Amino acid sequence: MANKLILLVEDDEGIRDVLKLALEMKNYTVATASNGQEALDLLKSSALPNLILLDLMMPLMDGWTFAEITGQTAELRAIPIIIVSAYVNQVRHPKEYALARAAANLVKPPTLKKLLQTVKECMG
Repeated sequence: MANKLILLVEDDEGIRDVLKLALEMKNYTVATASNGQEALDLLKSSALPNLILLDLMMPLMDGWTFAEITGQTAELRAIPIIIVSAYVNQVRHPKEYALARAAANLVKPPTLKKLLQTVKECMG
């Protein structure tokens, strides 16, 4: 698990801090962004992450738009996304998650055990 980089995209500072701390305690390196636009800027200026944890409902750029934009290039499309959102069970159409390229979906707030298990599974 060491040296695995995760990009955590979450607008709620409290949730972001708790998830970041839990991941760092398992020796993941975590970069954070408070919205999709900030996350895109990080992807352009930093090392690419091994995994993205993505909220759906955020200001400036939501998770759906972020996933759509990153899905347009092979390099970014190859990064697995775990959606962490209160809206996971309110999807209007099952294909919406395929459009978001989600490797997994977690209802917010996930238990730390479920989050860490899902991250481990999606990291390979």
